[in-house]
Amino acid sequence: AVDTIYRSGDLARIQALIEQYQIDYIYIGALERERYSADRLAALAQVGEQVFAQDEVVIYRVRR
Repeated sequence: AVDTIYRSGDLARIQALIEQYQIDYIYIGALERERYSADRLAALAQVGEQVFAQDEVVIYRVRR
């Protein structure tokens, strides 16, 4: 499910998985940037509010 959240461009699918697994935060660091495309990672910003950013790390708090 985690891989699907990072790979999917389907916002509805991402939100459904976030709800199903009760995810509160999404972490994007160097590994995620290396492994997943920038446009897919940008889609994750739509489901949350940025609460932390430093160097290559960004953390989003999921909006409910």
